[in-house]
Amino acid sequence: MGEPGAGQRQLNGGVISPGAIPPPLARRLSLGEWSLIAALAVLVAFGASWAVLAYLAFPLSPGVFVGGFCGLPLLIFFGGVALASRARRVAERHVRLTLSKATVAPGEEVAATVTLQLDRPVRIRSLSVRCRGTENVHVSAGETDVSETRTILDTERTPLPSLPGRNAHLLQPGSHAFRAAFRLPSDAPPSHAGILVIVEYEVEVHVDIVRALDFVLDRTVRVAAPTWVSPAASTEEDAEKRSASPVSLRLEVPEEVPVGGRIQGRVLVENPEGKPVRKVTVSFGHLEAARAKGRSERRFIPIATTTVRPGGTEPLPFQLEVPRKLPQPYQGRSASVRFAVQARADVAIAVDAFATRTIVVRSQPSAAGQKTK
Repeated sequence: MGEPGAGQRQLNGGVISPGAIPPPLARRLSLGEWSLIAALAVLVAFGASWAVLAYLAFPLSPGVFVGGFCGLPLLIFFGGVALASRARRVAERHVRLTLSKATVAPGEEVAATVTLQLDRPVRIRSLSVRCRGTENVHVSAGETDVSETRTILDTERTPLPSLPGRNAHLLQPGSHAFRAAFRLPSDAPPSHAGILVIVEYEVEVHVDIVRALDFVLDRTVRVAAPTWVSPAASTEEDAEKRSASPVSLRLEVPEEVPVGGRIQGRVLVENPEGKPVRKVTVSFGHLEAARAKGRSERRFIPIATTTVRPGGTEPLPFQLEVPRKLPQPYQGRSASVRFAVQARADVAIAVDAFATRTIVVRSQPSAAGQKTK
């Protein structure tokens, strides 16, 4: 298991070539998932037993039936959840997962170092490290939500592969280090935690121990491009007005601003019926657009907001500060994240009016300057 007395193990510079190891280990269910499966199995078995006994004219008493049909599956499920929580604490005490970088860019490599701290001899079948990236989309569909998950990355390395004949590795007490490296796709979308869109990456280590709870531990990896430009939107994505409102809005904003810059624009309130407009709120934020199973939804999340008081027929000037820390925009297969300016008119005794215009935000100032749409 490494050089004598050192307790260290590194294979091929920390990365196992795909042809030198068995096929990747199948994804194992967690203890909580196994407990749920066991609870459902007991539920079905108890119901089938009750049906058989009732058919044979040996019915169970109502108390026994309710207690067994409801109590046993719940006891198994919550016992499995408690066992999973216990396994997590044990893994955190004996396994340390260290990543070479907390934030990586698309196309870069992230190296993971797994250190086992053992206080007694342990028989281990295998040790695998898995890197996963997913794009989760949630779209409202009436009273329910429609979800769709796209796999961005799913790669597994096995620094300690299984031995032939179901034999196990015997690791002595001490510190044992293993390394694995993963390269992210060059087109990997950045990490994002929004309302409709969640893009997340994680590195998970799984230690398969003989006759004991497996060690499973994971760490989140943040993916961020060093420089980025938010994508522009089409004309129909800019148009967001409620035709039922007697008031309409028109926005004049720059086409492009740098991070940390300032948005200076105007909003024109068109009110032919003379409806009382209490106030006009203008916000800068990111616009999430998601599609899942034939349904689509857009959600605007404000970041900076200002309020202007309507008066007369002249356009209302406004000014918004663009923060230096922003969620990274991207264009994915099922979702996109852009930046936009949205104006909302609070109309008395009528439907509020909205107008949205997308805006390009650069991580560095551009020589093109700020052009007005």
